[in-house]
Amino acid sequence: MRLPARSLARASPGAPAAQLALGDTFAVTGRYADAVPLYARAADLSFDEPTMLRLVDALSRVSRQRQASTALALYLSQNPQSPTGQRILGHWHVMAGNWTAAIETLEAVRRRIGNRDAGLLTDLARAMPGRRRVTAQIRQRFAMRAPPMRLRR
Repeated sequence: MRLPARSLARASPGAPAAQLALGDTFAVTGRYADAVPLYARAADLSFDEPTMLRLVDALSRVSRQRQASTALALYLSQNPQSPTGQRILGHWHVMAGNWTAAIETLEAVRRRIGNRDAGLLTDLARAMPGRRRVTAQIRQRFAMRAPPMRLRR
């Protein structure tokens, strides 16, 4: 298959947009494994938010979650106030059941952007009962270990 984007990427190895164009061509056809190195090269050249989103998504789709996490962590180390990066991190905390970290991260995003992001509010709604369940389980475990109470006469 002849891809004009491939010629562009080869002719412009130092241009992130050219790498992204070819990576997008692969991603659109479901070839995420082929898109990953192109997105990584684009990130090496210019690690902006759209590049981070493409790279993290492609890595996740080919079951390379650890590398996706590393890419997101690198992006957040360079852009700690990024609502998008923090939003993804908060969602990952929810999916992992890290309720307290999820709530802290997502509440910080909500304070900055407001209450108009349905996905953000959904993740917060998932995390709140999760944290309460964990707290109740911890209290129950401690209660089971506590010595019986004796009444004094």
